[in-house]
Amino acid sequence: MTMFSPVASGRVNADGTFAIGRVQPGSYNLRLMLEGDDWPHLVGRAQVDVVEGDVEGVVVRLSQSVALRGSVRVEGTEKAKVHGVRLVLLPCEGIPVNPHETMVKEDGMFRMENVTPDRYYVLAANLPEGTYLKSVRFGNQETPDRSVDLSQAQGSVSIEIVLSPDAGTVEGLVMDDGKPIPGSLVLLVPEPPRPEESYRWESGNTDQHGRFSIKGVTPGEYKLYASSDWLTEAKLDPELLQPFEEKAVKVTVAEKGRERVEIELLKPRDASTP
Repeated sequence: MTMFSPVASGRVNADGTFAIGRVQPGSYNLRLMLEGDDWPHLVGRAQVDVVEGDVEGVVVRLSQSVALRGSVRVEGTEKAKVHGVRLVLLPCEGIPVNPHETMVKEDGMFRMENVTPDRYYVLAANLPEGTYLKSVRFGNQETPDRSVDLSQAQGSVSIEIVLSPDAGTVEGLVMDDGKPIPGSLVLLVPEPPRPEESYRWESGNTDQHGRFSIKGVTPGEYKLYASSDWLTEAKLDPELLQPFEEKAVKVTVAEKGRERVEIELLKPRDASTP
């Protein structure tokens, strides 16, 4: 087994001890990975704060994996096809390492094996056109942020995922000095922005006429940004958006709403100074 982090790693000895050297001061998410025939998978984690000097006595407890099963349905439409929807569990904390994922079967059922106990956001891809992930029910309760807390789970647990056919659309035109800009990137960010929820950000590109269309949008409040290239890094570094928030366009998306927006291309000189 290997102790792994983005900045340093080490091997676990036969007696269960480990040491990781040359660690700079900071707060770290320490992950214990089990190496197998396939990709390594997470079997334990711990938070470590390095201030001054060595940190000793860190305990990482092994977690027994659980099986996650459940169903996916489209609200109000019993015959809606959900076969082929891809479900992904994204850890709420830390950097994702080989996220758990599975495909939904023809009967709407799914199952994930060897899931590490942790807290996860539930993501859904390959959704039927015009739908969005509306809710996740876990333990007979709807989770407010479409997450599941499996940190204390044991054995097999079940969840229910509900899709809504009432997704919205945001479309419009990107302009610069009165001219439409083809090939630009637009980014739709939930308001208020939460860096840990960047998985909810939607994006699109303009066509040869400078027009764009983002479909399957979850109803809610958003800010819309447009740039030539630098937005591609914003999901990895959300702080890049902060200097441009005043220039972003506010968008309210209603159920089945179709919002039309004209937005100016953002440039480095548009950044506000603190």
